[in-house]
Amino acid sequence: MILKINKKYIVAVMLLFLIVQPIYLNYILEPTRIYKLGRYVLMGGVLLYYIKKRFKTSPIIKTLFFWQLWVYFITVLKGQDVSTALRYGEQLLILFTIFDAYKKNYNFILKAMMIHCELCTYINLLTLVCFPQGFFSRTIAAYGSSQEWFLGVHNYFIVWLFPSLVVASIYKEVIGNRIRANILMIGVVITAIINMSGTGRVAIFSFLIIMYLPNIIKKHMSPIGSMIAILIGAFVIVVLQKFDFLKIIVVNLLGKDMTMNSRVMIWSNAIKKIEESPLWGYGYISEQNMPYYIGTIKSILWKGATHCHCQYLQVLFHGGIIGFLLYIMMLFCAIRSVKKCKNRKIVNICIISIVVFMIMGITEVMTYTFVYSVIPLVYYACEQCEDKLYTV
Repeated sequence: MILKINKKYIVAVMLLFLIVQPIYLNYILEPTRIYKLGRYVLMGGVLLYYIKKRFKTSPIIKTLFFWQLWVYFITVLKGQDVSTALRYGEQLLILFTIFDAYKKNYNFILKAMMIHCELCTYINLLTLVCFPQGFFSRTIAAYGSSQEWFLGVHNYFIVWLFPSLVVASIYKEVIGNRIRANILMIGVVITAIINMSGTGRVAIFSFLIIMYLPNIIKKHMSPIGSMIAILIGAFVIVVLQKFDFLKIIVVNLLGKDMTMNSRVMIWSNAIKKIEESPLWGYGYISEQNMPYYIGTIKSILWKGATHCHCQYLQVLFHGGIIGFLLYIMMLFCAIRSVKKCKNRKIVNICIISIVVFMIMGITEVMTYTFVYSVIPLVYYACEQCEDKLYTV
């Protein structure tokens, strides 16, 4: 019986690595036929899963599906990067479907996620310590010749390490193994201290600071109110570009200038383009072509402007107002699910996770799939609370 369970965990972890590969594995495996065959097999399995369920599924899966379907439709209509739109949509749908398939056995997928996060965090930390100048290098559009580790360039670390914090926090409460969870969290913090982007450090330490606020403060955190406040904050910072109040963080703590490493000019360019096609957007545009839309800075074309440096602008750029509303509906489904949960500790973790995820989106783009795992982690944790599979 034990052997059978172990085999199931091995399979689940292998599936996660196939869907959401660390950058180094992606660099090695993506060109191979095995990787492409694995994608087709997984999508076939997802299709059979929904046929068996007669396409009945949770609201969060529906909003994800229609969001990605809309963006794919616009990408085809505009003649843009269809292969990227399809691959991105496939990965998100497979990831969310795995959580849906195990929603009655949330502990299983949580344990598999824990193993995945531990492997990614510890191997990356090992490469960071042993190879401080970089574990491998390649040429990419945004950085030219890159300096990368197991999880890629230091800007990408947060894609795996923030979900790792969320997994460890939920694991601690649901499974009860506090030592193992705390060790993973320490690994994340050490990585953040050694080498991580400014946004990544803000996300990691914001999550931990809010988590350890007195319960009397966290008790009054409104899930919907928090979501609305962040969207208003994003509008003020990105669209109105009023962020002098952040100077102590941007300049004093992160050591950056108040253009946020040219983000302000990229935001302005992206907003102009969005205004030209507000309802539809442009679909997915290749990294090679994206700078021609948003990369002109002081009459110079910067080839590193491969995305909008703001998740909300990026979503609007890809799918216009319609795509943006579907994306917000998905986040709304996740954060609203806390109302079903009676476990106050789980509620706090879930609210803080979505709040920090949304704060990250103000200055970063969720380029890689694994960072989205926070959404089904939160949603199905609260669904399980409703079914009373674990209690306060």
